Amino acid sequence: MQTAIAFLFVGLFLRSIQFTISSGFRYFDYDVDAFHRLTSHRISSVVVNAMEDCAMACLVHWECFSFNLGNPMTAGKHECELIRTDKYNSNSTYSHSNDFHHFFIRNPCGSGKTLCKNGGSCYPVYEDSSYRCVCPKWFNGWHCENKHGMTEAESCIEWLKNGFNQNGVYNITKATAAEYHHPTAYCDMTTDGGGWVVFLRRKDSTVDFDQRWGDYRLGFGDLEEEFWFGLVNVNRFTNLGKHELRVDLEDWEGNTAYAKYTTFKVATGFQHFRLTVSGYSGTAGDSFSSANGMNFSTKDSDYDGNPDANCAELSKAGWWYSNCFQALLTGRYSHTPHGGNGIVWKDWKGFNYSLKSCEMKIRLHNI
Repeated sequence: MQTAIAFLFVGLFLRSIQFTISSGFRYFDYDVDAFHRLTSHRISSVVVNAMEDCAMACLVHWECFSFNLGNPMTAGKHECELIRTDKYNSNSTYSHSNDFHHFFIRNPCGSGKTLCKNGGSCYPVYEDSSYRCVCPKWFNGWHCENKHGMTEAESCIEWLKNGFNQNGVYNITKATAAEYHHPTAYCDMTTDGGGWVVFLRRKDSTVDFDQRWGDYRLGFGDLEEEFWFGLVNVNRFTNLGKHELRVDLEDWEGNTAYAKYTTFKVATGFQHFRLTVSGYSGTAGDSFSSANGMNFSTKDSDYDGNPDANCAELSKAGWWYSNCFQALLTGRYSHTPHGGNGIVWKDWKGFNYSLKSCEMKIRLHNI
């Protein structure tokens, strides 16, 4: 009788969950393993009225990827355990339980079908319930279905190693967003050994950087001119291995400076694209380490470290704001060095100097 009731309980609560975040509506499908519990990496335990309450608690917590929901207690309440991993990554602590049921975001790659051909690897994109295929060398296409010559490569470094040493836009098959069927990136092949993926360029006022969360997430602008490559793309590149960052700066007198960081990583959208940056060297001074650990913020999604103001709204730009910044490379473009609230790198030119141009670029560390 107890087993029958519990299975009825699971059937009633297994369904899609709709929830609201600051950038609009998003939908997540949850799967459940009845009478199972993941016991490691627990964040916290709370008492909730319903499964939806537990799911919402998980979704709004940036570390949570799954949850255990207990059988009904007195007055119909449930124990809710938030977990910072899932059963795929911690199967050694995943086991049968008479008292709990394990809920996890449905894995788009776990449909039972072979989604990626020719030995390609399937990677889930939980943010939009899709997937992407990472293809072996010499295969491309949405499902790795096409064999090709050297028309695409996995990275700027691979293009460089195969003799392509000119700066420009290249086809990239690795780590770019699943939303793009034919992903491209701008590769810097000449600076400091080459092989850099450029993700920000400022040089004039042709592109407005006062954009919303969704625009910064996917990218905007022209890869040959001014652009922002997209936080989703930067996240996926920096999660495929340890990356270094290089920042190139130019003032209005023709002087240049640079800053390099041996560690650079951008977290997922669930984690507000939180920044990890450290290991400075260079000639520009270290104006970026103060942003380490900061979330990305835009005018419509305020996740900065300032409790009294929306730094993105004040600065008219999306960025990893603390309170508010020591460096701001997405600020409003000024055609004079003293336009105010512009492209700033404090330790080189101070807060009141707006730079003429800048680039931010990433590369696998120790290539």
